[in-house]
Amino acid sequence: MTFDPLSPEVRENPYPFYADMRVNDPVSFCPTVNTWAVTRHEDVKHVLKNHQLFSSDPLIQIAFGEFNPAPGAPYLLSSDPPEHSRLRKLVATAFSKKFVDSIAASIEKMINELLDETSPKDGFDLMDALASPLPVTVIADVMGIDASMGPTFRRWSNQVTVGVNQTISTEERAAIQQDAREFRAYFIDRIAAARRNPGSDIISALVRQEEGAVLTPDEVMAMCVLLLIAGNETTTSTLGNAILLLTQHPDQRKLVLQDPSLTPALVEEVLRFISPIQMLFRRATEDVVINGVSLPKDTIVMPVYASANRDEAVFERADQFDVTRGDISQHMAFGHGIHFCVGQALGRHEATVALRILLRRMPQIACDFSSLQWNDSFYLRGPKHLRVAAA
Repeated sequence: MTFDPLSPEVRENPYPFYADMRVNDPVSFCPTVNTWAVTRHEDVKHVLKNHQLFSSDPLIQIAFGEFNPAPGAPYLLSSDPPEHSRLRKLVATAFSKKFVDSIAASIEKMINELLDETSPKDGFDLMDALASPLPVTVIADVMGIDASMGPTFRRWSNQVTVGVNQTISTEERAAIQQDAREFRAYFIDRIAAARRNPGSDIISALVRQEEGAVLTPDEVMAMCVLLLIAGNETTTSTLGNAILLLTQHPDQRKLVLQDPSLTPALVEEVLRFISPIQMLFRRATEDVVINGVSLPKDTIVMPVYASANRDEAVFERADQFDVTRGDISQHMAFGHGIHFCVGQALGRHEATVALRILLRRMPQIACDFSSLQWNDSFYLRGPKHLRVAAA
């Protein structure tokens, strides 16, 4: 099987391709994206934990390409120590468990309000009604920006994460470029407002670091863009993927309905089984060998998180969706090493509470699979649209 992450066959279902590569070609070249895919759990972990050998610097260029709203600025995701250590320290405490606990009641209120606006009997688009607006609303509140901008933020996020190698038309390219310019312009204005009238939000905190010469203006911009995008992509996809899987596996839904305390385990198994971030990118800083394959310095390496999370050498019955699986702490849905997702506690909490409430209100939720559209980015996986109704 030839693995091309841009092909319709892979976009429809990449997992048979991952399984084939793990057995027959665990470190394989992908010409359409000019990278080497690394698919076994052990090798993915090796790449992610050895940041000295595998730099993160190509990540934003590949992920955003020409549509980067903050070009030239070092992003947290694509920086290496010591820059990475400095940037991560500035936001780590903002997404601690203590912080998540402090906004838990607000998150639950948001979920119920969003679901109150739906019509379970007639059906609604899960992504538009809940999965997309929830994390965007939460992160907007944390950043001190107008929640009514949520749909616009979601569009900007979807557009700029299309990726450098995605095949798009001239018209689509122009529309994405316009969105990237609007994305940047919005935060230029918002950061300027925080300088004039600082508050208790994250943007104001970043501006104070800028004024203290800890951050540059471009770094403040990049951090704002990253927080908004990273603050919604994983949770949005996890919610959509969870409802898809529960509909496809009624025995697992029955278990969670009978015992809601399984909901956190459900979230972890969804993250493992359909990883929202399928793969990311690294650059070899010197000549390296991965699983017997020699790669020269500056080779772009693509650790495939989604494949590692289905590796039979680590996860028994890896292709079986099982909410009672037990300890699956070795899954890599949030990465590994120094780039382990700084917002994972918030994302896990949002998904757990949203699924618990949704299943309580719609225990026999059903999906209209004809409405399913996967998102546009080749390195992300989750529904773009999915209609559901109370069965």
